[in-house]
Amino acid sequence: MGGDLAVSVSFVIANELRELASQHQVSESEIISVLLLLSILLGRVPSLVGVAIQEMRRAFSVPDKPIDEGHSHGTRGFLAFLVQVAQIAQRITTNLLVQLVASTVVLRETNVVYKLLSLLTVAIFFIFVQNAAETSAPLVEGR
Repeated sequence: MGGDLAVSVSFVIANELRELASQHQVSESEIISVLLLLSILLGRVPSLVGVAIQEMRRAFSVPDKPIDEGHSHGTRGFLAFLVQVAQIAQRITTNLLVQLVASTVVLRETNVVYKLLSLLTVAIFFIFVQNAAETSAPLVEGR
């Protein structure tokens, strides 16, 4: 459900952002930059929550216990909810980013062949970024 929600919501938000940017004379490249930064920051929230839990356990001398996935009350429930919200927000910002970059390519190119090649390049780039992020996530968490 999260993926469908992210795509449908991000399409509407991308159109609104484009309209808002044109009204306030903000370039799409500025919006793309902000969304890229926001997506990166939101992607770090799950690991930051994990570090915060470890530091709180260390500070209060609580033994390390694995977080129970089915545990839905107390601080762990709230932190799990926070992580889920951050993951959905990251999906939405990533989808916004893809849609804004794609629309910028379509608006700037006049030749249909160049438009298609540019859009294909954008798709390959974002697939590469996603795979690189998924590959490096276990390495960072395994420190």
